[in-house]
Amino acid sequence: MGAVGKLKYLGNWGKGFCFFVLLITSMAANAGHLFTQSNVNTPVSLEAGQQITVKQKTYEAGGGSNGRVTVNFSGGADDTAWSAGDALSITIGAWSNTFTYDTLVAAGGSQSSSLFSITDATLAAAGLTPAGEIDWVVNATSGKFTFTGYRIYTAGNTLNGTGAGQIDQTQVVVAPPPVVEAPPPVVAPPPPVVVVPPTLVPAARPQEVGIAQVLDNLYGTATGQMQAVLTALTAMTQDSQQLALKLISPESSQVLGQSAVSTAAIAIDTVQVRLDSLRSGLGLRSNPAQGSNVSFNGHHGETGISAGNDAMDRSFWVKAFGGNANQDAKGGFAGADSNIYGMMFGHDKGLANGALVGASLAYAKTDASLSDFRTGDSAKVDTYQLTGYFSRPFERWYLEGMLAYAAQNYETTRNTNLTGVATGDFDGNLYAMRMTAGVPFKLNEILTLTPYVGVDAYRVTQSGYTENGAGVLSLSVSGNDANRVRSLAGTELTMLKKLNDGSVLRPSIRLNWRHEFKNEGVNTNASLVGGGAQFEATGQEINKNVYGLSGRLNWEKTDQLTLGLELGAERGSGYRSLVGQFYGNWRF
Repeated sequence: MGAVGKLKYLGNWGKGFCFFVLLITSMAANAGHLFTQSNVNTPVSLEAGQQITVKQKTYEAGGGSNGRVTVNFSGGADDTAWSAGDALSITIGAWSNTFTYDTLVAAGGSQSSSLFSITDATLAAAGLTPAGEIDWVVNATSGKFTFTGYRIYTAGNTLNGTGAGQIDQTQVVVAPPPVVEAPPPVVAPPPPVVVVPPTLVPAARPQEVGIAQVLDNLYGTATGQMQAVLTALTAMTQDSQQLALKLISPESSQVLGQSAVSTAAIAIDTVQVRLDSLRSGLGLRSNPAQGSNVSFNGHHGETGISAGNDAMDRSFWVKAFGGNANQDAKGGFAGADSNIYGMMFGHDKGLANGALVGASLAYAKTDASLSDFRTGDSAKVDTYQLTGYFSRPFERWYLEGMLAYAAQNYETTRNTNLTGVATGDFDGNLYAMRMTAGVPFKLNEILTLTPYVGVDAYRVTQSGYTENGAGVLSLSVSGNDANRVRSLAGTELTMLKKLNDGSVLRPSIRLNWRHEFKNEGVNTNASLVGGGAQFEATGQEINKNVYGLSGRLNWEKTDQLTLGLELGAERGSGYRSLVGQFYGNWRF
C-alpha cells in the first residue's frame, strides 16, 4: 500500500476512532441514565396512554438520597422533549406517583427539555428496598416525549439505567384503562357532635365562681401542667371540685386583714394602758369645783406616791406584750389560730396645764395558722409601728388621742394540693387613729368609776405580689386596701390600796364594747400564673361586735418606778382572744 493509501486508511480509521471516542464520551456524560438492551442504547418514544415495563436486574451501589427521582429525555422538538403538557407516572411495587411538567417546579423540583429531577416525599416515606430482579412501570399519562434514562434512589438500592448488568426492556404497550369504581352511595353525614366542655361553676360557692369560670375557659386550649390540672379536676366528684376550688383561690378570709389590724390595735391598746395608768397612778384627788363625786386625775394628785415630786415630769417606759386569737370557721371560710408578741418603748412629758404628750416605737410579730380545709396554710405579719399620743384633763372630763403609722411585711403559704405550695411575700402600710373621752367619778376614798367612749379608724393597704412554688396555680394578686371605723364604749373601776412599805397598789377592771361600722369583707383580685383572665374572690365579713374584759394591776414601788401587769380577753361571733402585757415606767 502506498503512502497516500496508508494515509487514507489511517484517516478513515482515525475518523472511526474519533466517532467511538465521542460515543463513549456521550455515554459517560449520561452515565446512569441510558437504557441498555443487548449492549445497545435504546431511547423509547412514549405518548399519552402508552407504557413500558422495565425489568431491573442489577442496582447501582452508593450515592444519592432516598426519594430522589431523575428522568432523562432526548430534548429537541416538543414530541421528543420534556415540555408543557407532558406527564408521566412511575410505579415501583406498592409506590406510584405522577410527575407533571406544568407543576413540577412548583412542587420543589427542577426541569429542562432533557430532564426533570425532584425529591419525592412519598417515595422516601414508602421506604422501598428493592432487591433481585423486579419489574416496574413508566406510563405516559399525557403529552409525547422520548424517554432516554433514569436514576431512582430508594431506601435500599438505586435503580439506574446502566450499571454493571444489563436491563431487559419490553415492548411499548397500551396502558390498561384505569379501573373506574362505582361511586359509593351518598349518605347524609351525621350531625356534628358538639363537645360541651366540663364546667366547674356548679361546684363553686359564690366566693369561688370567678376562678371556676377562668378554669372552664381554659378547657380545650390549655397544655402541659395546666392541662393536667384540668384533667384532674374533671375526674373529681362535685364535692372534691368544690374543695379544690377553695384551695386554688386566694385566701380571702378575715385572717390576713384582722392580723394586720390586730397587731396595730394591740400596740395602740398598749399606749392606752399607759395613759390609763397615768390617770389612775399619778394622783387622784377630789376637785372642789366638781363636787365630791367627780374625780380629776392629773400629775399633781394628793394620794399617789408620785404626787410628792412635781419636778419629775418626764417618763420612759417599756412594755412586752403577747397574745392569742382564735377564729372559728364561718360562712364557708376557714378558721385560724394566731399568736402575737412584741416589744414597745415610749417617752412622754407632762405639760404645765396638766396635759401630756409622748411617742412610742413598737415591733410586733403575728403568726397565723389556718385550720379546717386550709390546714397547713399560714400567714406571718411583721409590724414596725410609730405612735404619737396625748392626754388632756379638763374640769369634769379628759380627752386622749393617738395617731399611728405601721410598716408591715407579709409572708404567706397556700397549699394548692394539685401543683404544690404557693408562697407569697409582700409589704403593706397601716394608718390608725384613736380618740377617747371619759368622766372619772370618785365613789369613795379608794374607788373611782370612769365611763368612756371613743372611736378608732384604720386604713390598711397591701401591695400586689406574685406567688412562687405552685407552678400554673400560683397567683398574681393585685394590691388592695381597706378602711375600718369602729366605736368604743366601756367603763373602768379603779381601786387604790396603800401598803405598809409606802408603796401603792392600784388594781382595776374594765368592761368594753367595740362596734364595727364597716365590716364588709375585702375582695381579692387575682389571676393564675398559668393563664386566664383576672377573677375576684369574695372577702369574709369581720365581726361586727366584740366584747372585752380586762384587769390591770399597777404597783407604784417608788416615787420614780412603777410596774404593771394587764390581762385582757375579747369575745365575738366565733372569735376569742387573750392578751397580756407587762410594763415598767421610770419617772425623771
